[in-house]
Amino acid sequence: MAETMTGVINFNSRKTAKSMKKQLNQSLQSTSPTHPFSPRMLTRLIVVGSTLVVGIAAYFSYQVGRNAMLENLEQTAFLKVNRGADEIDKWIAIRKSETESIARLPINQTMDWQAIAPYFEEENRRLDGFEPLLGIIDEEGEFFNLLRGQTDINLRDRLHFKRGMSGKSTVMDPMLSRVNGRHIIVFAAPIWSKPGEDGLQKPIGVINAPIGIEKITQIVQRLEYGRGSYAFALNSKGEAIAHPNSTLMSTIEKPAPSLVESEDSGLALIAQSMVEKKQGIQKIKIEGISKYVAFLPLKEADWSVALVIPRENIESQLRLLDGVAIVALVLAGALIGVMVYVQSSEQAQLKRSKLAADAANQAKSEFLANMSHELRTPLNGILGYAQTLARSKSLNSQERRGVDIIYQCGQHLLTLINDVLDISKIEAGRMEILPVDIHFPSFLQGIVEICSIRAEEKGKALTFSISLPKPYPKGCW
Repeated sequence: MAETMTGVINFNSRKTAKSMKKQLNQSLQSTSPTHPFSPRMLTRLIVVGSTLVVGIAAYFSYQVGRNAMLENLEQTAFLKVNRGADEIDKWIAIRKSETESIARLPINQTMDWQAIAPYFEEENRRLDGFEPLLGIIDEEGEFFNLLRGQTDINLRDRLHFKRGMSGKSTVMDPMLSRVNGRHIIVFAAPIWSKPGEDGLQKPIGVINAPIGIEKITQIVQRLEYGRGSYAFALNSKGEAIAHPNSTLMSTIEKPAPSLVESEDSGLALIAQSMVEKKQGIQKIKIEGISKYVAFLPLKEADWSVALVIPRENIESQLRLLDGVAIVALVLAGALIGVMVYVQSSEQAQLKRSKLAADAANQAKSEFLANMSHELRTPLNGILGYAQTLARSKSLNSQERRGVDIIYQCGQHLLTLINDVLDISKIEAGRMEILPVDIHFPSFLQGIVEICSIRAEEKGKALTFSISLPKPYPKGCW
């Protein structure tokens, strides 16, 4: 007895076609370039971004650290000048105090040089450094000193005499002595009269206490900050009173050009700052070479001291820090370079893979198109003869039913071939969906007739029934 098989029809043939299309799409996706936000790309972006952020932070930290270290080195150099200036100030203060002490000797109020000279000789032996020109200037400007006694020199034109007669102590700029031709610094202090009936005193002369400039020169020459450094001192006009270059030395009798007017713009700028009583340390070009110059004014005289330091003497101590920064920069650059190289290599590999996949897909499409054409040729013969046999009047009902089944199978096979051709359209991006109405019961009937052949081969009967709601949905009939 033939078994009756009732069940749900699986559309195996169409599912097979859809499965092929799905696999094709997956294949195309697998050969497409890496998505810009893939995990691998995102990881690389994070690594590169982190490297850049760390590199920028390290750079700014390096700049802050370098500037702090450089500032510390500059302050060390400035302190060197400050100590030299303090030494000069102390020396000037001592000499000024000694001069004022001599001016307060009661014997000076007599203005009698013969009486005063023995006291001055004693003071000159007691005090170290004063020239034998220690003496007094009377109200008329006549000069008396230990070397010559009363001289024929009148000092009314000297600034220290004018200031002394106005009651002020003075430290003069270095000058050439009119007596012995030596470079000297004159310390002057007023000699006061005895109190009058009104109790007031007035200047009646001036103490003239010359001291050689050698001490100032020695202190300035000792100032240094490494090889190639040197110091100099300027007076209130910007003229050199102590300088390694003797041609720049200035005195009252033989004034040298003020460094403020120097053709070297860097030196002129520093000299102008010194004349204006500024202090600090600047990096500037002198004689076309970048140097550091530390400068500050004296407290006890209208002078300024400067120390010129070659750039490498200070910045050489930053080389280790600069080297570390360069190594870090090279490593960061190398890391970014490697990441860029890897990315570009992968992109090139993906491009080559895509070209190969495109070539393979093109070959596959051509093969499918050719095979579809070859399949259509015999299939058209089958469909044609099936139509011819269907028109024959000699066939009984069973034979006619068989011919109809052959024709339906051919049509179904043609549909599968068209589906294969649709794959090529999908690859080309030209697949179109054309919705049309079908007679659904007839569609199912055709599928059952195709499948019933296999059932008959196995000695089984395939039956199906369909129940549609009323009224029937649009498109069913």
